[in-house]
Amino acid sequence: MILFTSSVVREKAVVINLKKMKRIKLSNAFFVAYMCLGFFHLAAQPEAPAGKKWVEMAELTDEFDTWDGVKWKYSTWNYGNTPVNMTKENAGVSDGKLWIKATLSDDETLWMNSSRIVSKTKIFYPMYMECSMKANSISSFNTFWLNNGNSTDRNEIDMCESNANPSMEGKEAMPYTLNSQYFIVKDNVTERNNGNFDSHNLMLDNPLRAVHWDQAYHTIGIWWKDARNVQFYLNGEEAGSVTAKQDFTLSMTVIWDVWTQNERWVGGLPEKDDLLDDTRNTMYVDWIHTYTLAEDFNVSSFAHEDSGHKIDVYPNPASDYVNIRLNTSEINAATLTITNAAGKVVKSQEIEKAENQISIKNLPVGFYVVQVINKGSVTSKVLIK
Repeated sequence: MILFTSSVVREKAVVINLKKMKRIKLSNAFFVAYMCLGFFHLAAQPEAPAGKKWVEMAELTDEFDTWDGVKWKYSTWNYGNTPVNMTKENAGVSDGKLWIKATLSDDETLWMNSSRIVSKTKIFYPMYMECSMKANSISSFNTFWLNNGNSTDRNEIDMCESNANPSMEGKEAMPYTLNSQYFIVKDNVTERNNGNFDSHNLMLDNPLRAVHWDQAYHTIGIWWKDARNVQFYLNGEEAGSVTAKQDFTLSMTVIWDVWTQNERWVGGLPEKDDLLDDTRNTMYVDWIHTYTLAEDFNVSSFAHEDSGHKIDVYPNPASDYVNIRLNTSEINAATLTITNAAGKVVKSQEIEKAENQISIKNLPVGFYVVQVINKGSVTSKVLIK
């Protein structure tokens, strides 16, 4: 058996759990060829920085075996200048997949019903996120993106805007193009750049090289490294990157939706008959996995504490409650995480003030790391209960 990896994936051997073949779901014919070639696609995080390790973030990780209303919600606001009406009825979870369906409406103006799924938890850098998704076969954007804000003030990172079957002529490259980009909008002034990637540029032995978005489940990833740098991934390989000129300052929600527009950059409108065909009109998401960075206790042996005293943690040891004080008056989209000795995030929340009292009643006795990210500065201290 050959393990397919890329240069950015850890070099150590990885054992694939065959019970989790959801990671490489393909159409039946393609799957047979895939297996005969002896390849396994390997989805994994980039190597963590020294002294750190990747820890799963449960709030933004889902195998979609059932609908989880604690993690996800429907969003029904509509894009402007499109024929799309977002409805709750056009999305759901069944057969181990999240799905979003585009159907024909009786409305002459908003004649395409679709849907949007949004996370209830926001995320901020540093983080790695990947999802396995398969596009529909109509002319529409199948999206996977991060967002916070509005048209005049927002942060946005688009990991994927894919169209597997554009209706406009001259768009032959679109079924192979991973459209990835970012927006930073402040006071109605927009900074924008893209890191688009053609899947023909994957390694020659990558079994998903130059495979249309609707012919297989593709693994799309993002390593949001810091305040300005984002690396995108496609099927285990680096796939374009962006560097912002100003800082990302907002934590963002995860979004999937399906929409269309009569514009060349979208690929054009679908045939209305396609909206009646359930074999063509549905986008699927097989799973999403999200990871944040935590102290690697095997490396740091609990010794990593911030020498600049940017946060105070007291009492320490603590029993029922711990107070966390940020020694700054400038707090902007700050996030707090508490990680146990196994590297699992046991608490995660946004903080908006300098003085914060956190309940740890339900945490077992042990060592923890309290980490605060504020304005791009990462500070951590050991907490003992």
